[in-house]
Amino acid sequence: MDSQSGKLDFHMEKSGVFKNIEAIVIENPVDKIIRQIKLLISSGQLKPGDRLPAERILAERFGVGRGYIREVILKLEFYSLLKPHHKAELM
Repeated sequence: MDSQSGKLDFHMEKSGVFKNIEAIVIENPVDKIIRQIKLLISSGQLKPGDRLPAERILAERFGVGRGYIREVILKLEFYSLLKPHHKAELM
């Protein structure tokens, strides 16, 4: 690093110092919530026929807006993990 400009020296970059750096993955909140719900299903904490709490409660628990929860519900219905119902029910 050049001490005056604060920029990386081109030779340092070419030497392979940074070859093991991986791109960061910025994950969508919807995908994180779906993964958590799938974990609850696979661990047996959520069972077929169980009803999910209301959107408002889920949004509060996950710390997101209700729009994210609506998207989660739509995706889980698409994956056939939820029955389209007035109140979301696990299949």
